[in-house]
Amino acid sequence: MESALKIRNHEIIFFDQSIYDPEILRSKIEENMESALKNEEFEMKLQPKINLHTGKLSSAEALVRWPRPDGTMFFPDQFIPVFEKNGFCVDLDFYMVDQACRQLRKWMEEGIPVVPISVNQCRLMFYTDNYVERLCQILQRWSIPSNLIILEVTEGLALDDVHVVRNVLWK
Repeated sequence: MESALKIRNHEIIFFDQSIYDPEILRSKIEENMESALKNEEFEMKLQPKINLHTGKLSSAEALVRWPRPDGTMFFPDQFIPVFEKNGFCVDLDFYMVDQACRQLRKWMEEGIPVVPISVNQCRLMFYTDNYVERLCQILQRWSIPSNLIILEVTEGLALDDVHVVRNVLWK
């Protein structure tokens, strides 16, 4: 019905399963997101960032993947928009910071040289109570120096809400 109303008022619209498929996917994602976080189904993959002047690894970017226990996969372009709409992106972003710190701690304990890891932060993070405190708690729990975690915000957030970002990060 919603799709039909977006078109024109005087046309006949026939049901097509492809119209309903996105709703089925959204529902499946929302039904499983809480348990997926609890069961650590979300995986952090690291994308290297190479310094073009030296050709050496300078940092890494944390990317989230969601393989399902049944062997299927939810892709970021499927679940991230759903999480941004329902607010779950805040929980996922804190989880990803935790995963990055866990990985850094593992490298440190194994004597592997560490590089900073950048982690995306959704717009809603900056409207979350005690955002900075929660980040600091994660860093402290893993004993990770703050310079090893880079918080990435979208250009849109930085430009649209520069005062909010500044007020949160420079308290």
